Amino acid sequence: MPESCCLHIQDSVTGPIRVLEIPWPLVRVGRTALCEVRLNDPDLPSEICRLQRRGSNWQLEPLVLDTIQIDGRNVNGICLIAYETPFRIGHYRLTLQPSRLAAPDWDSYRNQNADARSQDP
Repeated sequence: MPESCCLHIQDSVTGPIRVLEIPWPLVRVGRTALCEVRLNDPDLPSEICRLQRRGSNWQLEPLVLDTIQIDGRNVNGICLIAYETPFRIGHYRLTLQPSRLAAPDWDSYRNQNADARSQDP
């Protein structure tokens, strides 16, 4: 069985980064208790997406259109997601990391948050 990885989750520009170990091959992301990764935001759908391990790769499957962004672009179909690639769900910033020991890349979060603010009307 492949080693577990982790998901870094930040819920605001200045908020702490929560680290969640991901030992499962399939992870549901959303606001309900049925999701392994819970995002506490009543404006988000009950299940937003799924992360699924395919060999040594991970797939991101959006279940609701126009709710997930990578590099400022909406993800509306299944795509491979590399480790250390940040993606946005609402105001949350998430990044898969290959190891629980991986230190958060604060500059990446700061840059992504600055980019998001510059795109807001």
